[in-house]
Amino acid sequence: MTSVLRWEGVATAQAPIVHVDGDAGNLALFRRHKVTPPDGEAVQVPVITGNHLRGRWRRVGERLTRSALAYDGMLTAAAAAILDNGGTMSHTGREPVSGAELRALRGLWPLLSVFGCAAGPGTVEGCLTVGMVYPVVAETEFITGIPSREPADGILQMDTLTHARAGSGHDWPATTTETGREGKPMIFDVEALAPGTRLHVWCQLEQPTAVEHAFFAEVLGEWRAWSGFLGSRTGAGNGRVSVEWLRRPPPPEAGWREAVAGRRDEALAALERLC
Repeated sequence: MTSVLRWEGVATAQAPIVHVDGDAGNLALFRRHKVTPPDGEAVQVPVITGNHLRGRWRRVGERLTRSALAYDGMLTAAAAAILDNGGTMSHTGREPVSGAELRALRGLWPLLSVFGCAAGPGTVEGCLTVGMVYPVVAETEFITGIPSREPADGILQMDTLTHARAGSGHDWPATTTETGREGKPMIFDVEALAPGTRLHVWCQLEQPTAVEHAFFAEVLGEWRAWSGFLGSRTGAGNGRVSVEWLRRPPPPEAGWREAVAGRRDEALAALERLC
């Protein structure tokens, strides 16, 4: 197996993309990073974190795993959290996962061997690396390698939204008003990437097994075909993207479902040992 498998492509926004990082009054601000082009001054550009994209892919992977192992209704809350969001570090009083247990776990749960998880007092490192998602604009050409004349300050738009209560801070500002406290619609503005904005996406698997390659390739295929969303407020129609891969490895040589089929009880027992 190749030591590194890399995917690189462009996601194009088909709807406004919201990725909030703080607020100013009733304005929810898009996350930004400072970049310094080699021949220019430092500028702030909108960015979507690799951790956000990794989380979206993980949830796609969990759905695929659930369909393969049919474990609905069979998980403890702690086990479900490990699969869905990676779990949390905890002081359980037991020893970290041994090398033998880790090897067995990787064979039973490609979801965990690709994305990793917290395992009681320790962690299981996944083989997946996900890059920051930068817009394809003139100021980021030195990062993305994709030529563009689009200025970074031209890709954000302002969306005016309403909600009946003050929000949690992810989709709207936490600022409250008399109107909000009375439960009447509260008006606020959200910065969003405009439809048509192109975004550079990349990720790689380091020293993957054939099973890990096959599993992650299906995750990306599912995300591209049906679950291609970025940012928040997707339930309200935001965040849909189309994806074109500019670079990707050859198709996997075998499937992953065959490797886990018929081993559900063994897989669930190994998962519970992590909790």
